[in-house]
Amino acid sequence: MPAEPKVDGRRARRERSREAVVEALLDLLREGKGVPAAKDVADRAGVTERTLFNLYGDKVQLMMAAVVRFRQHAEETMPVVPTLGTLEERVEAFFGPFALFLEEYSAIRWAALTQTVAVPDMHRGVVLRRVRSCMAELLAPEGIDIDEDTELGAAVAAAVDPLTWRQLRIQQDLTIDAARDVVVLSVLALARARG
Repeated sequence: MPAEPKVDGRRARRERSREAVVEALLDLLREGKGVPAAKDVADRAGVTERTLFNLYGDKVQLMMAAVVRFRQHAEETMPVVPTLGTLEERVEAFFGPFALFLEEYSAIRWAALTQTVAVPDMHRGVVLRRVRSCMAELLAPEGIDIDEDTELGAAVAAAVDPLTWRQLRIQQDLTIDAARDVVVLSVLALARARG
């Protein structure tokens, strides 16, 4: 029977710490308070600031790692587009879980766009393209092609943009349910205007 390969304990601890730091940053960003201080991230992750900066050379590298992690998370958790029912039923069914996705994504997107040191936006728009694809799939049974109708496509993209969501939640102080209702109404109005 072959011997099991040895696990490098130091390397495993380092990877666990890297994971904890990224998750701590994402958790703090999800709370919607902007980009947290390195000390707050380190405290949440249970590491020292020195360890944080040994793991990630600076806040930009840490934010880039968090953006990549969230992008993976977004791909895995994007709600399924319903195929049955009327347009209103499909839109309502989709935007229940999608509102929770927008709540999370808007805080992270805002932080990435507004931190004092610019974060390179690797593969810019990956999540937004996936959102647009969901909208196209949602409206296609009505004969609406948001790729062909570029004005409608842009209007729908604006209605479901995470920064629009943030504006509804923060600037207009709407609850998640009220913001969701505004987005649903917007998408339905746009679809009916062109359908």
